[in-house]
Amino acid sequence: VLVGGMIAAAPMGDPNASIPTPQPMHYRPMFGAYGKAMTNSSVTFVSKAALDAGLRGQLGVDKQMVAVDNTRGGIGKHSMVLNDA
Repeated sequence: VLVGGMIAAAPMGDPNASIPTPQPMHYRPMFGAYGKAMTNSSVTFVSKAALDAGLRGQLGVDKQMVAVDNTRGGIGKHSMVLNDA
């Protein structure tokens, strides 16, 4: 599982198995799931009013907040990059 280009989780099993079938594989947290990596590799989308009101400081979150813009008037089917319909 990649989050912001960093590995956050990956399947792990027994490293001594020579073939993948003897051990069940379970997803385990990787280096992208610890410390400041989680807050530095993603953003939270909020309204412009919430951003102007200082929501990030009120909630005490480290993750970057970005104001959502132009969600009703300018986004539609034509906005999809590979949509030629």
